[in-house]
Amino acid sequence: MASILFLIVFACAVFYVSQHTLLNTSSTVTPHYAKLHSESSSTLAEDKSSNNIDQNIPEIYAKRLGILQAEAIRLKAITKQLANLTGFDLSQYVFDSDLGQGGIEQDGVALTDTEFNFNLTYLSDTFEQQLQQLEVMQIYAVTDDAIASTIPSRRPINTGWLSSHYGKRVDPFNGKMAFHHGIDFAGQEGDAIYAVADGLVSWTGNKSGYGKTIEIDHGNGYVTRYAHSKELLVKLGDRVSKDQEIALMGSTGRSTGPHVHFELLVAGHKVNPNKFIKN
Repeated sequence: MASILFLIVFACAVFYVSQHTLLNTSSTVTPHYAKLHSESSSTLAEDKSSNNIDQNIPEIYAKRLGILQAEAIRLKAITKQLANLTGFDLSQYVFDSDLGQGGIEQDGVALTDTEFNFNLTYLSDTFEQQLQQLEVMQIYAVTDDAIASTIPSRRPINTGWLSSHYGKRVDPFNGKMAFHHGIDFAGQEGDAIYAVADGLVSWTGNKSGYGKTIEIDHGNGYVTRYAHSKELLVKLGDRVSKDQEIALMGSTGRSTGPHVHFELLVAGHKVNPNKFIKN
């Protein structure tokens, strides 16, 4: 178990360093480049970019792109090693999606600043996806039932359907693009809503926009929120268990119909619940 946790911490550290490298490279070229190029010319002379990046792209940025690519491969290897140790099946996450590459060497087309920054953004997204996989495996590796039961790991409904995903969407009220910080599960008015993990009820009542709402503190930085209920079945300070019925589905607050708006907060930050709850 200690070796598994070490790998998780190490992988996250790799991600952290890589992200900071990205933040220092993703902006467009500025006058400061002249100084950076001068200071780095001796080092870069031994590490020239291949033909697909011409002199319009600063060599120092090309080198850092190469570093990010190497870190992406390294992070993927760590993820695979952790998966092997835990017996976790990565196939459902389409982990092995690399395709073979090759061809006859020939003069390449100059890479523009826009294309270069796109590559950096793509690598950043890759790191984020790998980190999410590590977080899921970290949960899977937990062996203490008392701890595992406090980690969100199910949907808040038994009947109904997913009606709105986490992320950008068209607001159903004003038709504008907006970020949706939770997942909506629709159903019939009065359908049961369940706690997704053991915890302590930390909020009950009407919340602006959310209607009748329950918040549960699960410990270890995890908090879940259940909104738009018709009726709340628990009160502030109650201890609840995973699978316990806590509310009845309704359409209170800013709502177009019966559903539960489900949010997950980790260390105070709203995150995508999809990587925690089971489908």
